[in-house]
Amino acid sequence: MFKANYKILFCILLLLNCSQSSNKLIIEEPENLKLIKDEFFVSLDSKGWELKKNYNFFRCEKKKFNINIHDIYDYEINKLLKNIFSNLKFDNSIDLIENNENLFLKISQKKAFAKFDYNGDQSEFNLVLNGEISFFNGNKKIFDSKIRAVGSATRKDFFVCDPKKVAKTAVEKAMTKYLDLVSKNIFKAIELLEKNDI
Repeated sequence: MFKANYKILFCILLLLNCSQSSNKLIIEEPENLKLIKDEFFVSLDSKGWELKKNYNFFRCEKKKFNINIHDIYDYEINKLLKNIFSNLKFDNSIDLIENNENLFLKISQKKAFAKFDYNGDQSEFNLVLNGEISFFNGNKKIFDSKIRAVGSATRKDFFVCDPKKVAKTAVEKAMTKYLDLVSKNIFKAIELLEKNDI
């Protein structure tokens, strides 16, 4: 009897573990990252995205839908920057650009748009993330680029609508694309620095 109960308990724990791991977001790291050894200062936007939402839940449960893109981004952008720069210093002081004598990178989050729609048999989620990346040498701007990443997902939900599943896929896609664009623009700016011997 003890063995049978032990097996049931093991199966329940295995199922719980599987369901928890499927809820974890998978953000893919950009490919071909190179390590930059020069000293750089970076300023990251602390305000987060200005998120506008347009949700049509129809018969969906609102409580199931909750993904914090700001916390995900904060973790992922810090991880990405540490994988690119070996000598990186974070400084978010307002007057850094005016009084700066170093190589300085500023990454800003702008507007973001999230749209969810459920029409009775299909869920659809779209997320658009906008931002900007700028490079300075001293107080002179030498590179500037807008960033726009879109993530979309659809899912057939005939009987039960679960917005979190479709939102998870769209967020993963948008965040992966956004971080990829950040890394590509960093390397473009570095290439420009090297080419012009700035």
